Amino acid sequence: MKLAEALLLRVDIQKKLRQIESRLVKNAKTQGNEPPSEHPLDLLKEFDECNKEWEVLIQRINQTNSFTKVPSGLSIADLITQRDAIKQKLNAMYRLSEAATVELNRYSRSEIVQKSSVSVPEIQKQINGLAKRYRELDTQLQALNWNTELL
Repeated sequence: MKLAEALLLRVDIQKKLRQIESRLVKNAKTQGNEPPSEHPLDLLKEFDECNKEWEVLIQRINQTNSFTKVPSGLSIADLITQRDAIKQKLNAMYRLSEAATVELNRYSRSEIVQKSSVSVPEIQKQINGLAKRYRELDTQLQALNWNTELL
């Protein structure tokens, strides 16, 4: 199984777990002497089996990400961490750019003039560079996912 297939399977299992949990909650109570449509203990057993499958899959994904090296010598996990750090910085830069953009909506000359404390064009330039690096890393990771066998 390829790493990408395992990642897709992980999403499917997570959906299944949420559905079982929803069914558990719906069947936790009944009215009067009515039996539940599904017995919660059976659902818990199904949940436990599915959760164990998810746990094993996540362990295999994590091992694959940690032990698979790319030509630069980094692991897939290292690349994921770099991508996530870039995304975090991008989000902060977007918020900074939005906050620093001065809107000219003064009604009179007596109102306080607001000025940006940073260069918005320079911030936007940095955002563009980070976004490009993020796309490159994400594309590299996608290719690795489809070419790497799950350990």
